[in-house]
Amino acid sequence: MTGGGEAPSESIDSRVADGLAVRLLAPQLTAHYAHLVALAALVALFSGLVPSGPLWTWAVAVLLAIGHRAAVTGWARRRNPGFQRMRQRIRESLAGAGLAWGLGAAVLLRYLPTAYVVLILAVFAAFVAGGATTLVSDTFGFRLFSLCLLIPLALGMLLLSRDRLYLVSAFLILSFAVFMSVMNAEAHRALVDHLRTSAALQDALANVKTLSGLLPICASCKKIRDDQGYWSQIEVFVREHSDAEFSHSLCPDCIHRLYPELSEAPESQSS
Repeated sequence: MTGGGEAPSESIDSRVADGLAVRLLAPQLTAHYAHLVALAALVALFSGLVPSGPLWTWAVAVLLAIGHRAAVTGWARRRNPGFQRMRQRIRESLAGAGLAWGLGAAVLLRYLPTAYVVLILAVFAAFVAGGATTLVSDTFGFRLFSLCLLIPLALGMLLLSRDRLYLVSAFLILSFAVFMSVMNAEAHRALVDHLRTSAALQDALANVKTLSGLLPICASCKKIRDDQGYWSQIEVFVREHSDAEFSHSLCPDCIHRLYPELSEAPESQSS
């Protein structure tokens, strides 16, 4: 026979933070690979169009930013520093990655034809859309990355030309960032609600005590023998091994056996 024990006294907020930390770290490796693939493709495409100095300076800056982000992720996995500290370090790496991409692209705009500028916009839009998912556990980190990525590019386009195409493109960039920020915030709230509900449910289940197994019970007096060999009244045993409480009363059969005058009174009155 077994009685359920109570869950460790760990706060729901703490478990929500742990869940957010797991969701923050889990997709980081995939994001690193995506950035490396995009960088390799863009460098190969821009070779011959952009002077090697600015192109490779941008490539090295992005590589360093990706490496720093990967190092922070590895440090968080090894050290488990706590959600607040880990989130701060990842935010710093996100800002660095966004600026490396955004500032470098802004510098390269003047060397590129319009079609290649559109390609950069498409790549950055993919980064923001992916970040809305991989950074669902940190809305501020997502906004920081998006702004550092897109604002330099938008400013670079405005400084390069006041052509309608660039003006509309800059407006669309910032509008897209706002839209994705709203979507990310809604997903974050849903994630927090899910983690909080799950933690509360675990607490509720942990506090439910159950009885199971073979219970030795006296065939005459109905006492139950516990693991130590002591015999207890059935209500005492159940109360000690569960959350049930008893309210004593008498069933009709016992009323008739113990107090026949009470059970016969209604019959005599009705006759």
